[in-house]
Amino acid sequence: MPIVAVGDKRYELSEVLASDRLDALFSDAWTGSRVWNASIFLSKHLLRLHDERQFITTALQSVIELGSGCGLIGLVARDVGAAHVVVTDQAEIVDLLSANVAQNTTASSGTGNVHAAEFTWGSPTFRSLWIDNTPFDYILVSDCTYSEHRVQLKGCMYTVGINPIYGVDSWRNLARSIRDLGSSTTVCYLSYEERGDNAALADFHACSRDYLTHELVLQEGKIHLYRITQKDLREISSN
Repeated sequence: MPIVAVGDKRYELSEVLASDRLDALFSDAWTGSRVWNASIFLSKHLLRLHDERQFITTALQSVIELGSGCGLIGLVARDVGAAHVVVTDQAEIVDLLSANVAQNTTASSGTGNVHAAEFTWGSPTFRSLWIDNTPFDYILVSDCTYSEHRVQLKGCMYTVGINPIYGVDSWRNLARSIRDLGSSTTVCYLSYEERGDNAALADFHACSRDYLTHELVLQEGKIHLYRITQKDLREISSN
């Protein structure tokens, strides 16, 4: 079970799917059962963003993570002070996600609440995730845009590409969910590791440029961090 250190805290994260969820290994859903470099990158930079007041956490602030996988980023968000955190993924991953939340919730975790939920990008049920029927203040996304490439996992080679569960419109649906789950004041932080031809990231930018603004705020090697906000409705209507 990997142990990831972020700041002065250590997170024990299982990457093992339950036996009745092993079907995920035969689709791209297995990618949610691994702690990826971009996830660790965003988690560590949340601490810096918090110190710089670019990730403000109060009792009134709410945070959602999309494609949470093992749940590291949501746990870090809680531990820097977020009171309401929702971590989401596909049905095959939610049990693993819930187990990691429980494993890393102790008396020293503070008063913040982390709730694991199933969510499919682009789903019209997004309002059911809101806290007190209010859009989220922050949306966190890590390594959910990737192009097809070969990776090694537990001694076997797998081809990672468009997730068949999310479908061929994965990146368009991700962009729509970032728009739907937030508001004009919501900030989304998206981390991404370069792979292949980066076509997925280009597609994500292209399909959302009419209503989202993407700002590259940091790059270290092949890992990028974007700050994403919604465009002003008046700006959209004038174009």
